Amino acid sequence: MKNVLTIIPKSKSLSPVSIGYGHPVFTIAEIGLNHNGDIEIAKKMIDMAANAGCSSVKFQNFETDDVYVKGAKAGKYKLLGKDIPIYDLHKTLEIELDFLSVLKEYAEGKGLYFFSAPMGKNALAMITTLKCDLVKIASYEISNLPWIREVAATNIPIIMSCGGARLEEVDRALSEIFKFHKNVALMHCIIKYPADCKDANLQVVPSLQQAFEVPAGFSNNGFRHYDGSIDFHEIPFTAAGIGMDLYETHITLDREMEGVDQGFSTEPDELIEMIALIKRTREDFLANKQLILAPEYLGSGVKRTLPSEEYVRTFAFKSIFSTKKIKSGAKLSLENIKCLRPGEYKAGLEPMYFDILTEFFFAKADIDPFEPITWEDVSR
Repeated sequence: MKNVLTIIPKSKSLSPVSIGYGHPVFTIAEIGLNHNGDIEIAKKMIDMAANAGCSSVKFQNFETDDVYVKGAKAGKYKLLGKDIPIYDLHKTLEIELDFLSVLKEYAEGKGLYFFSAPMGKNALAMITTLKCDLVKIASYEISNLPWIREVAATNIPIIMSCGGARLEEVDRALSEIFKFHKNVALMHCIIKYPADCKDANLQVVPSLQQAFEVPAGFSNNGFRHYDGSIDFHEIPFTAAGIGMDLYETHITLDREMEGVDQGFSTEPDELIEMIALIKRTREDFLANKQLILAPEYLGSGVKRTLPSEEYVRTFAFKSIFSTKKIKSGAKLSLENIKCLRPGEYKAGLEPMYFDILTEFFFAKADIDPFEPITWEDVSR
């Protein structure tokens, strides 16, 4: 598999980059939400990524009402021993266009590509307004075909994660993107925070490369060894040794900082060592040098939902919900249903049915706001 994704930057401070076989690993420092809404912390994290030699930095931007069912129905998320009220937390983590604009200019001034994983129309509009050279589709959106079409229609090159997904879901998502363009790369990842090293299943990376003939890499959401320590060596080394084209890791200034993702992220000195290791290993891989890779990290190479991923998949993969009171006999439409994460609430139909519902179906009886839509609720 020798397919390559080439990015031609809009900023004169950046050089074109090719992602794929024969090229260096494209490394992504996932700042995500670890800036805690503080632009100075975000700048320090960009400095951290530049100092380590990363290729890019990535953020997350969203409006909470485009992500979760509203209010207390979303429930609480169990993470690192804490119960976190999901809807309220996300409301505090929303960021504005000006925030991203300042950071994009700052990152590009450091020679880093800047992009984000937007969720919702307004969030995506920020990315197009900023003229980002890349856009991320998060794992939780891979079954959300209406959203995938919306992102692909921008014609911005896409990096799509597929943690927790089944192979057929990856295929369906790519088929939607290919209707618009083929500038896409895939990321294998495990949607558990942190995951156990034994669940890495890194042979999925070459499986994706061979199955779909696109560049593929690994998105590291944090891995924990048996002694409880966060890995920053074994997983990236093995992923590079098996031929990944991209690598993403959550970063933090300090794992003791406040924030939901800090505790499983990579610290500054670890990031320096990690990126250097990935670069050396990539050179050895491309030179066909013999690399000794630990079988416990390689796994089967079969792309499926792991038992350890079921909780997050059930919690965060989107399904179809009402967004307002729908009276009996009313037609389903963009004004009254939406694809949302259920959190701890009940899930509805998968997003793949969204278009057919809005085209042909009506409410059988009154449906309250933010209730899952099922086949029992509708008729033609």
